[in-house]
Amino acid sequence: DHRDLHSFPTRRSSDLSLSLPISLDYTPVDIVAAGNGYNPGIVGAGWSLNAGGVITRSQHGIPDETPSTGSFYAGNFDPVIDPSSYGSLNEYEEDEFTFNFCGHSGMFLFYRGSWKIFSDADFDIQTTIATVYGKTTLTGFTLQTPDGISYSFGGTNGVEYSSFTNSTESQSPVSTSWFLTRIESPEGDAIDFKYDDQASCYSTPITKQCKISSTLSNDQDVARANFTPISTSPTDLEVANYVSFYQITPMYLSSITGNGWSIAFNKRISTGKQYDPTFWYRGCWYKLDNIELTCGYLFKKFDLTYIENSSEILKLKSVQESGISSNKSITSLPAYQFIYVSGTDGVAPDVLSKITYPTGGYSNFSFEKNDYSLSGSNWYDTRDGFRIKQKVSKSSDTDKADITDYYYCNSSRFPDPTTDNGTSGIQNRAKV
Repeated sequence: DHRDLHSFPTRRSSDLSLSLPISLDYTPVDIVAAGNGYNPGIVGAGWSLNAGGVITRSQHGIPDETPSTGSFYAGNFDPVIDPSSYGSLNEYEEDEFTFNFCGHSGMFLFYRGSWKIFSDADFDIQTTIATVYGKTTLTGFTLQTPDGISYSFGGTNGVEYSSFTNSTESQSPVSTSWFLTRIESPEGDAIDFKYDDQASCYSTPITKQCKISSTLSNDQDVARANFTPISTSPTDLEVANYVSFYQITPMYLSSITGNGWSIAFNKRISTGKQYDPTFWYRGCWYKLDNIELTCGYLFKKFDLTYIENSSEILKLKSVQESGISSNKSITSLPAYQFIYVSGTDGVAPDVLSKITYPTGGYSNFSFEKNDYSLSGSNWYDTRDGFRIKQKVSKSSDTDKADITDYYYCNSSRFPDPTTDNGTSGIQNRAKV
């Protein structure tokens, strides 16, 4: 069950009429299934730094902003496509843009001359297009809510680019992610975000699940992917050559500033296990070392430590908060401590299994393999992936444990929830 298991706030920063939540969030990751192309990020496997936000593109066909032929230009998209007309069309489908920032999430796309938004919130959307790496590309968005608050994304130092290559073709860098760079209220209050890329770049392999054909017009998957067939009857090696690599230049949040206050996100080079060298391009991986909050003076700090060595993927080990007075005296709270399942475990390797809180309380998590059965038969099997089985929590040493057991159904009926064939969801809670 890949739901968020834990989230704790590091700071809620505000600038009069604006507010910005900042937290570290954890969602279990099946590292084995992710393979050698998995990047643990700057706060370790499964963890993410929730500060600001991002718009991310899912590209379909050519980029929407491609001059004259992209979906931004009239007459280039036909919602009903006959396979025989693939070669005469400029664009097959609009790009999708997903967003997540400051409590807003959803998706929008440019359909037949206007933006269509799929979200609980409404926005006015403006774009910025410029020439980067020798081609026209989207470099920024401004989203404004009905109450007049505007959110700016991208710009000079807020865009992540990726490029595509395989055995037969390559694509010059395309903007794929636009990070939140500024929040501004109608009253003139503002919060600014700065990023850097640390001159790093990595490649991640993506296998295209499509048939290799000698006739593009008879094979829609190949036509959509713009693949040129190697031969009429490709060998296994030739099929393997269609593994695509996406080279990504990641952006790292370095600071957030407001009126009289700032937050610094300080990084160091990580010595944790990295990609298979086959996928590494240049630069190095980073880890978030600490977060410093300043308001005239440094008054709060969060220090992060990691399980970090060349044989293990980077994992967050502890987070400790310290308060610093104006006379520079330091008061440190007990740290959050994190323990993980062994990397050799056959169910949920390297997944968070225990959190110890500053209060002395804790949360324990246990997992089980995913399973499935074929409807109408007795056939049953397990496969890669896992789900949560039980959670045991105590707020402090003196509290009773709150035990939550999870059961999952393997049929359309709803049998006894205390058996292995129980229904999905929380079925049993007990205090011990």
